[in-house]
Amino acid sequence: MTAAALWGGTAAAHEYVAKPLAMQARPGQEVALEVVSSHVFLRSVELEDAKDSRAGLWVDGKRTPAARRADEQAMVHRCSVTAPGEGCFLVTGERAAQIWASTPQGTRRVGREAPGATNVRLIEKFSKAVINASPGIPAACAPSATAWRSWC
Repeated sequence: MTAAALWGGTAAAHEYVAKPLAMQARPGQEVALEVVSSHVFLRSVELEDAKDSRAGLWVDGKRTPAARRADEQAMVHRCSVTAPGEGCFLVTGERAAQIWASTPQGTRRVGREAPGATNVRLIEKFSKAVINASPGIPAACAPSATAWRSWC
């Protein structure tokens, strides 16, 4: 990051996080999430395109999407998931693949072929957080330990 600042360029680091607002939940309890797109640790700096972004619950090898609403002022998507039962579960976030490249106008999202573009790359982003984590994970996630191992 320092080198980028010295060169006058921008750092390429970028986060996409489905951030739970609680790390413990009782069965049936709602867990609020903020979907953050950031260049600074966990402080959202842009609102991802709703069609490219999703968040939700992952339990027993299955993903359940959460309905999101954009909060343009905070630059996050807000949603919630319901704790499925006892034990741990995951909240997940995914930003679909996008094509980005260096262009004469700077780093931009581009199509498959963009005149003057270099360093063209396909970027997708994922995040996950364990709710109700306890010592012994993944064994603590039983009976979903088999699904957990297949997912990791």
